[in-house]
Amino acid sequence: MTAFSQGEMPYSTILVERGADARLCPLARADLHAALAAMLDALGYAGRRLEARIIGDGSMEALNIRWMGIPGPTNILSFPAENENDSLGSLVLSAHACQREARLYGQDPQNYCLRLLAHGLAHLLGLDHGPDMNAACETALRAADKIL
Repeated sequence: MTAFSQGEMPYSTILVERGADARLCPLARADLHAALAAMLDALGYAGRRLEARIIGDGSMEALNIRWMGIPGPTNILSFPAENENDSLGSLVLSAHACQREARLYGQDPQNYCLRLLAHGLAHLLGLDHGPDMNAACETALRAADKIL
């Protein structure tokens, strides 16, 4: 994977890594970076570091088995930071799952990708499924929509 930091914004450090299968991701690198920065800002986490990895189903399946004990790929995994610093942790998105599920649900792939990222980010912030997570996701999505 090639790692890069796209146009670091003064209020956040976001590292985006895209694997070979990331060409299937409906968002360009710069758009991913900008969307995540806007989401962090809207949720009150400006200045925090975040890593996002875009991978394919094969790599995602291996992670899902290792960390969740579940065979098969999933759409997004959240890995909170292990230590107390300014990093929130890592998001890992399967570009294959994003495309497949967007088609299945009849959604725009870019919007669906943003929804998955917002969902994963909410988990990094310690939220579980429910009204609080839904509200955080909607706030994050509105912020990303404004800049894309």
